[in-house]
Order: sequence, then structure tokens, then C-alpha cells
Amino acid sequence: RGSYFCAPLKIGEEVIGIIAAWFKEETKFCPKEIDLFVTYANTVSMIIHNMRLFEANAEKIRQLTILQDAVSEMNASYVQANHILQILVKSAVRIARSEKVLVYLHDIEMRRCLLNDGDQVTVDDFATCEQRIGSTIIRKALDRDAILNGAHDQALQPVFPGYVSEIALPLRVKDKFRGVLYLARTAGGYSEDQVHVLDILVKNASTSYDNAIMHSVLSQEAKSLKTEVAKLKEREDILLGFHNMLGKSKKMLGLFHVIREV
Repeated sequence: RGSYFCAPLKIGEEVIGIIAAWFKEETKFCPKEIDLFVTYANTVSMIIHNMRLFEANAEKIRQLTILQDAVSEMNASYVQANHILQILVKSAVRIARSEKVLVYLHDIEMRRCLLNDGDQVTVDDFATCEQRIGSTIIRKALDRDAILNGAHDQALQPVFPGYVSEIALPLRVKDKFRGVLYLARTAGGYSEDQVHVLDILVKNASTSYDNAIMHSVLSQEAKSLKTEVAKLKEREDILLGFHNMLGKSKKMLGLFHVIREV
């Protein structure tokens, strides 16, 4: 018994819900009441639509802010390569709101690999790492050199049991390293916006990692060159002496020092 009236909540042609009014007694709704109720339903639909837009924009701003901070930190002067991976892990988890993370990085020249799960970093031989990522989404992303996003493929072995929502993004540092940034959670997928921001983050990490390696190599070469110059200077002093006066005993060196002071 009684009467009720229902109106759809619509955004464009999409019905997102229903609003209903119920009366305890049977009654007949007049056209003006119906029009008023439909107008109210349309207003509620618009409010919901605006709230969704606001939430989506707020989420995009949040992700981009994290990305901006991460890129700035990665590109700071003298950042070590291992610290860049820590920035990558920390920022990726925050952007994607993930529960699990793993960076797999294969050192091609040394035939070893590095695994960073956000808590600890381990370095193993290539065979051990390959066995761990065997038939997982990480292996598939490496082989295809492509981003893989979606619910867990039943044909693949889960990296972490129970975490069925997975994403893997290839990570390459020129011809030195190949790897993958892996993220997972127990439920929910990864949006296109999240994937796009994560892709930018990974590419910046690759560039920063390469720059850090190059800076380390150049610093080492500069130290070696400085040492070599010092050795050559010492050799020159021994061969030429002090203003063509030969001698390298302590007494002679002391005498040369006194002459310099004078």
C-alpha cells in the first residue's frame, strides 16, 4: 500500500542512480509535482557530477605534486644511484596507493640483479633473480618492453600471493641496466592517470640514474687524474731537484724549505 515516485539520477545519458519518494497513503501525483521532482533529481545529479569532477581533479593534483617533488629530488646535484631507487619506490607507492612494490634491476655487464621491495635491498646473481621472477608479470613486461596493467593473469604466477591487482612498468638505463617497477594491491585497478604519471616517474628515474652513474664515473676519473698528476709532480721534483740543486734527503729537503721561506 501507499505510493511512491522514482526519478533517475543522470549524467548525460548515463544513469548513476535513482532517487525515490514514498508516501504512506495512496495518492496521485499531479504534473507540477512530477516536474518539480524531476527538476530536483536533475539538480542532485549535477551536484554529484561536480563532486566527482572535484575529486578527480584533486587526485590528479595530488599525483602530479608527488611526481614533481620526486623529479626535483632525483635531479638534485650529487644524488647517488641507490637513493634514486628509494625515491622511485617511495613516490610510486604514494602515487598508486599500492600495498606492495618491487624494483627489479638487472646489471647486464656484471650479470647480477638488484631487488628493492621498499624495506630492504638485496643483490643476487642473475640465475637466482631469474628464478624468482620466472613466470610473473615482471618477466612478461621485460620480454615485451611494455607496460602491463590489469587484474592478475591466471597464466602468470603472482609475485606476492593474494595481491591480484598488478602493474609492471619497464625501466631501462641505456645499455647498462634493464628492469621493472612492479606495484600490486589486493583489490582495485590502476587508472589511466596513475599509469601515465608512473610512466613519467620511471622515465625520469632512468635518466637520473644514468646521470648519477656518469657523475660517479667522472668523479672517480678526476680523482685518479689528480693522483697521477701528484705522482708526476713528485717525480719531476726528484729528477730536477730544487732549482737544479739535486738532493732528496731529509736535510736537503729541509734546506730547500728554508730557501723557499727566505
